[in-house]
Amino acid sequence: MNPELALVWFKKDLRCEDHEALYRAIETGKAVVACFIWEPEWFEDEDFDLRHARFAAQGLDELRGELLKWRIPLLEFSDKASNAFDRLRTTLGNFDVFSCEEVGNARSFARDRKLKAQLRTWGIPWFEFARPGIRRGLKNRAFWDERWKLEMNAPLFRLVVAAPDSSFEYARRMDSSVRRPEFRDSTASSISSEFQIGGRSMGLSRLDRFLHIDSARYRFQISKPEGSRTHCSRLSPYLAWGMLSQREVFQAALKQIEIGVHRAHLRSFASRLHWNSHFVQKFESESRMEFEDVNKGFSALERIFDREKFEAFALGQTGYPLVDACVRCLAATGYINFRMRAMLVSFATHSLRLPWQPISRLMARWFLDYEPGIHYPQIQMQSGTTGINALRVYNPVKQSIEHDPEARFVKQWVPELSDLPSGLALQPWKTQAMEELFYGFVRGRDYPDPIVDERAGIRFAREWHELRKSGDVRRENQRIKAVHTTADRSVKRRSDQILGSSTSTNACAPNALISPN
Repeated sequence: MNPELALVWFKKDLRCEDHEALYRAIETGKAVVACFIWEPEWFEDEDFDLRHARFAAQGLDELRGELLKWRIPLLEFSDKASNAFDRLRTTLGNFDVFSCEEVGNARSFARDRKLKAQLRTWGIPWFEFARPGIRRGLKNRAFWDERWKLEMNAPLFRLVVAAPDSSFEYARRMDSSVRRPEFRDSTASSISSEFQIGGRSMGLSRLDRFLHIDSARYRFQISKPEGSRTHCSRLSPYLAWGMLSQREVFQAALKQIEIGVHRAHLRSFASRLHWNSHFVQKFESESRMEFEDVNKGFSALERIFDREKFEAFALGQTGYPLVDACVRCLAATGYINFRMRAMLVSFATHSLRLPWQPISRLMARWFLDYEPGIHYPQIQMQSGTTGINALRVYNPVKQSIEHDPEARFVKQWVPELSDLPSGLALQPWKTQAMEELFYGFVRGRDYPDPIVDERAGIRFAREWHELRKSGDVRRENQRIKAVHTTADRSVKRRSDQILGSSTSTNACAPNALISPN
């Protein structure tokens, strides 16, 4: 039996532009119905926060209107994916399923495997379309850069015809009990004004402003905890939820580069889009890194979960002002720039000696732009468990002096230090008795003393370097290089190949993002 209906399952690809699954579904000439599933298991994930669901809901509101322009109704379910598809099959009859491949977490991978088997027993075909630049089941990186460049420069998938009117006849068969979870109304009043708002139009607006205005200082402000909030692209949540496609953002940046607008800054940004895909491909090829050291040799490195240290870190009460300011800012707004993200992971896993796994889940809940494919490879890289990358131990005092010398960011998020001069606000443990009296500040009472000394990270680094010499680590390094790297790991040459220019900047180095920023 040839079904007369094409069902497009939206996951983390909430747009109509450059959406191959949607394009191919309409191309069949069949009626088209779209669906989104609010899975209860998602809300139970340790990497989930309501901020993620709110952002998705905002994007869905806009997507619904966009789909209607193409005569496609959007159905929403609050159920397990298998149950939702069973209801669709029972009510609508047979259909073909179209979706984009999702680079998700272990739960979503397992869901897809289970659902694929279930659809097969029902005789329902499922057509999945790869994310541009990403290949499922890839064994090595031979020619990966070349394929990425070709796919990033390929024409966008643009809809030109609407679906048949019969699409609405199918949608009307579903009963009105299909609705969103209650979280949306019960938490709307608590949404911080600092959170970015979901939706494709907001993403496009942000892209336009970045390309024409804010990118003028991109390379100068990318490492600054305060300046990055304006001069970085802030597109990462829109990319993580597919409200913008990476390909359209890349092509828009190249267009500006070609006409000479903020050329050096946008070259750095475009390179980061490449590294975005690089890390997503790493996770797609070896997703066990969500739970295990990617280099198994580092399992011998002693890590102890100290609840008091973990809670001090999670609450922004470590006694290190820049660390605490970044934690509080991230928890409250869903965003900090890359360097501060790297510093937090370094401090938590090197100085506090905490296992990276609980830190990764905590930070996943904080990041509005949380994307597993970037998150877990970067957590591993910054915690030093890849073996092939140099260990970077970020000294929070040095970072604060270099990137927040006047303590503006620190004082905004750690108001306990707002009355101190900038030098003492960055290192409050240096206050003397007379200064405490003059400023009305008491160490240990108004703000905690550091929970570890500054050299804790250096001690960790010494142990790490000794372990790196071991046979287990070296053997794993060879395996990792064979799977995850190209023959030429030169940052400059790869940047030139990708952007098609004889000039480049080492700002595109492979440690240069957790999100594209």
